[in-house]
Amino acid sequence: RKGLYGIYTNESLRVMSLVADSKSNLKNKLSTEWTLEKIDNYLIKSNDPKEGYWEYLDRDNNDKKAKIGGRYKFALIREGEDFIILYISGAVTNKSSWKPGMIKGKLKSTIFENHYDLVWYDSMFEPIETDAHADITDDIILNLQFPIYESSFRLYKTRKASF
Repeated sequence: RKGLYGIYTNESLRVMSLVADSKSNLKNKLSTEWTLEKIDNYLIKSNDPKEGYWEYLDRDNNDKKAKIGGRYKFALIREGEDFIILYISGAVTNKSSWKPGMIKGKLKSTIFENHYDLVWYDSMFEPIETDAHADITDDIILNLQFPIYESSFRLYKTRKASF
């Protein structure tokens, strides 16, 4: 992905299409229509015990394999049987690129109650989709786990936005 790219020719060349992928495209794919105001208005009306604001609680990680990108605050919004994790605040790594309402992850339902497959977007917008999962305990503790990286972090549910 990184490097210098070019086209060299010593004859005429007719280019019909040229496509380039960049980090900004990944960032754009994670942007949503959710604003802090829309999220807050939605969550005020929600009766779903898992939906709401979640704040960083603690971590258990191997710093040689993974570094936590911040002390995050998220909003968890239900989409059918699944949830989207919307970034609210707290990024440290690549802080200026993360905006409230961006998708930080997804919780995909499994056959196990309160256990989800996790799709996570790291601080540089790269997806972690393999061997990542999450558990919600008593509708108040969200544990995001990344076994390959020997890392996890927990969040607790808050009642207010307190942006």
